[in-house]
Amino acid sequence: MKIHIYTIIFLILINFSSPTVKGQTQVPSASPGDVPPPYQILKKGIAENNYLAPLLELREREAEYLASRRRKGQYLDYMALINSYVGDYAALYEYEEKFLESLEPVNRTRASFAKEITSSPIDPYQPRAALAAIASMADGQQVIMINEEHRTPLHRAFTLRLLPLLYAGGFRYFAAETLNKSDAAELNRRGYPTQKSGTYSADPVYGDLIRTALKVGFKVVPYDVDDLNCTPQPDNPLSCQDERERGQAQNLYDRILKQDPQAKILVHAGRDHNAETQEEGFSMMAWHFRDITKINPFTIDQMHLSERRNPADEEPLYRYVTGKWKLPETTVFQSADRDFWKAGTNHDLKVFHPRARYENNRPTWQHRGG
Repeated sequence: MKIHIYTIIFLILINFSSPTVKGQTQVPSASPGDVPPPYQILKKGIAENNYLAPLLELREREAEYLASRRRKGQYLDYMALINSYVGDYAALYEYEEKFLESLEPVNRTRASFAKEITSSPIDPYQPRAALAAIASMADGQQVIMINEEHRTPLHRAFTLRLLPLLYAGGFRYFAAETLNKSDAAELNRRGYPTQKSGTYSADPVYGDLIRTALKVGFKVVPYDVDDLNCTPQPDNPLSCQDERERGQAQNLYDRILKQDPQAKILVHAGRDHNAETQEEGFSMMAWHFRDITKINPFTIDQMHLSERRNPADEEPLYRYVTGKWKLPETTVFQSADRDFWKAGTNHDLKVFHPRARYENNRPTWQHRGG
């Protein structure tokens, strides 16, 4: 089975305790003569509601960071992130591509993605507008979990467009991985997020997602593990991540279902946390959720079949589908028996986002929703 590039990133960030992984925010201090961690510069600026200062400082010191073996990868990662926050998507994907090139496992995956395909098991399925398709099946679901790639605000914009449709279908709770428990009560009273509300909610698109959820009428709930004090087991280096995954699932039960067993919940998760996957010594949050609650969540993956700057980072199926169908909108595929195409057992539904179109150097998906 091919491993997607963003699954590789997910596992690499776990192993190296990157500060982009909430719950593992131990950021190494700067060594004598080394440049400071870019996360510290970014965090300071965002705390002051100043996005340009850290961007300009990091850009000015780019040569130093690229020359640092310890900080180069962190720098490329966070430059992609801060450029997404200021809406410079061309720069975002340029830095993301450089970050991916710095990861040796990604280069091997690119080689496996290089071959084009001329047919696919998806061919008998018919394209359908994703929003309408998800809304149509939501009545039969109690919990829907949708994911995002943290550097792709498009994914947040799509979840935003789902909010009124799912609210009309009886969903009343919006659980977001990025949110801080410490601000949860005040956030719901206030009606909008601030910088203390969460991590990725510093992105204006994510902030708009949370603000819209509150405006529509959802109760917004944080569910990530705030303080993960864990030492990996000697025979299982991923044991602490497994503890985090189970903690997330337990929080969803404790903070929502324990008080409201019939609650209908939309969960917006990072990367592959919503995969229904169990491996030896390591299981994802969605698997733990089903184990704890006995509720089988409907899981939607919008991360793996999205456009990237370098086509080598796209799955061959994505290139095939966008070439054959010229997708005009975010799309799912459904059979004559109304089964969704999903490819494997990790998720119940795969979403295909169309290739971006730009007007005045801004992607047109920004015009929708919100």
